[in-house]
Amino acid sequence: MISGLTQTVTARLKATLRINVNINEVNGGGEFQPTSPEATWAITVRLNGPGYDFSRQFNGLKNSEGNETYSYNIRSDTLTLPVGSALNISVSGDVSVSSRGYGGGNLEPATYRGEIEVGFEPGYIDGLDSGATVLELPDGYTFSSPSMNIEDNTWQGPGPVTSFPTSVSVAAGEHFTGDLASLSNSDDNSYQVFNDPISLGAQVILNSTTTVLNPSDFKILYEGSVSRLGLAQSLSLMNFRTSTWTFVDGQVAPTTDQPIEVEVSSSLSDFVGYGGELALRINWEPINDEDPSQDGWVHSSDLAKWSLTQ
Repeated sequence: MISGLTQTVTARLKATLRINVNINEVNGGGEFQPTSPEATWAITVRLNGPGYDFSRQFNGLKNSEGNETYSYNIRSDTLTLPVGSALNISVSGDVSVSSRGYGGGNLEPATYRGEIEVGFEPGYIDGLDSGATVLELPDGYTFSSPSMNIEDNTWQGPGPVTSFPTSVSVAAGEHFTGDLASLSNSDDNSYQVFNDPISLGAQVILNSTTTVLNPSDFKILYEGSVSRLGLAQSLSLMNFRTSTWTFVDGQVAPTTDQPIEVEVSSSLSDFVGYGGELALRINWEPINDEDPSQDGWVHSSDLAKWSLTQ
């Protein structure tokens, strides 16, 4: 999974593919008509998903006995990859070992035993950067996958499914500027609302959907600010089992954009609807009852997203 504050990021796949070939003669073969083995391979490395697809095939031939390792450096062109989603890298292909030629005279044809091992080393290029990440990323982004493994020819790092708001509504106050797209990136292009003139509060509700219906991990990331001091900010999630809002975070509203990550610790599936619905409510209100020194102020939401892991 790639971590960062934008929806997508440019990156390069970086790895080394190693083919270790060991061929031994078992029996047969004559001195009058020499024989030779032949080991061939066609291995494809692929990184693909919604909106991106990179693949490269590596072919090889060994026609002599003994053990030898063949190394192929892999560095893709620049790819645009999703942030916060699982990345899948597959290593697949065909390998074969056979004998060619026959023994002289009445001797039996030569036979060979061959072994071909395929190794995939993320981040290892030209003997440098051993153990480094498989993706080259710009500053401010990281790649991690604690469950990374090679199994059934597929190297896979499970990660969360990220959802961004698909609709936004103002439950209290008045919309000022910004739209749905303003909530998908941390770029100071915010969705902004004024306070209600009577209650002095403001409230925004964000909706989305996910494919993860029974999450084992549930996080939300929200980034926003207000234009005056003395306001309280609270985040609540819709509990679809009880049809009520559940408070998950509260603090003094910052006057400059501050990212807040909240991890839900219990009853995670209650916050996902039967059809994968998600809902987040952001509420602002004055901390005390004193008359404000200004008539109206702005509440800004710059980024909101859910990250759920199956």
